[in-house]
Amino acid sequence: MKIAFIGTHGTGKTTLSYELAAELKKLGINAVMINELARLCPLPINKSCSFSSQLWIMASQIVEEIEHSVNYNDIICDRSVLDSYVYALVTGCANESLEKLAEEWIKTYDYLFKVPVTRPLTPDGVRSMDKDFQIKVDKMMDKVLREKGIKFFQLPNENQIEFVMEIIKKNEMQNMQTKN
Repeated sequence: MKIAFIGTHGTGKTTLSYELAAELKKLGINAVMINELARLCPLPINKSCSFSSQLWIMASQIVEEIEHSVNYNDIICDRSVLDSYVYALVTGCANESLEKLAEEWIKTYDYLFKVPVTRPLTPDGVRSMDKDFQIKVDKMMDKVLREKGIKFFQLPNENQIEFVMEIIKKNEMQNMQTKN
């Protein structure tokens, strides 16, 4: 099972990733978590990103997912390849190769959970503090999800981890019944 929290920066994806890992651990599921990789990018990010920046982030995400899939059946991703593509669209550095890569790789996720903008941005030295940029990325994510027909779950404003766990438990039980 591969799960990704998607959406604009500053929405709590990292916190949710840690919380989900803890909840799955309580159920005896030893899931590995892949942290957001944009923070490690040696190239400019946020509004100053380039095609190379987004390609680096996207490729690094894919490599991490492949490497972890060797030892873990269950992976939690703090972002997905789609996030990189959306940031590339917003900043004007997207091209057909990023689009095709995102379209193909997004199919490898079992669950995509879009995290809404519900909290104020907090400075961390990495994320853009421009609220307009944050909202622009959020709206572009909605547009891409809709236009590409990508299946995802929109998280509610509250009780998000409970919502995620309910979806996973329900779907995984259905999958087990289908296999039997």
